Amino acid sequence: MLAAQALSVLSVFNPKLVVEKILAPLTEKCLSKALHIRHGAILGVSEIVIGLGGNSVSNRKETLEKAWISLSLKERKLIKDSENQAKFKELFEKTSSQNYLNEVLPEGSEMLNNVITIIQRVEKERLYKGKGGEIMRGGVCHLIHALATSKLKLDDSVLHQLVKTLIENFKHPNPEIQDEATKAFKTFCFAYLNDGSPSLAASSPIILAIKKLFDPSMNDMNIAITRGYNMAFGVMTQALILF
Repeated sequence: MLAAQALSVLSVFNPKLVVEKILAPLTEKCLSKALHIRHGAILGVSEIVIGLGGNSVSNRKETLEKAWISLSLKERKLIKDSENQAKFKELFEKTSSQNYLNEVLPEGSEMLNNVITIIQRVEKERLYKGKGGEIMRGGVCHLIHALATSKLKLDDSVLHQLVKTLIENFKHPNPEIQDEATKAFKTFCFAYLNDGSPSLAASSPIILAIKKLFDPSMNDMNIAITRGYNMAFGVMTQALILF
């Protein structure tokens, strides 16, 4: 995860290069037969989207702290308060909040479509099944979190599919997967199910899918379902709760 977070920090320095040389191959590696490759790829894609959306500052502190801990005393002395460190910090603060998505991932572009359809392709290839399935579920949830963090424009059919994916992970017996799904749903709600959102309509399949969770959240005998659904209710936006 640290390597992926580093990509979100670095992506703001040359967005076009990152998209062409790093994001493009990573989108294909998300379907790799090797678990460690496809899991790392989906995390990498997620963090690049976060960075290009102007949100890499959220990772800067955590990434640098983890990197600092891994350094030896000699290495720390070399970089501590150095001129290059000061220049990097100044440049990062100037560029990290800029949104480059419209520039390097324009609406309707093939690359944007490749990013948006990763989850659909992962599920089509049944990569949740078998060894490593749980790890991929966590990766998929993190990608949903990234898409929502950057507030990518997604049509209702894509949003509905993402909600269905999250619902499947809400009821997973592994609490860590439920945590990842809840984190993603919270970001999703603030991005797409907030005041003024067109998805907040009585006939919306998203709203209908969420309403179906109410009864099993109270009455289902499976503790994973009741726990997961109620965790999701706890992060909904006020606009969604009052709808």
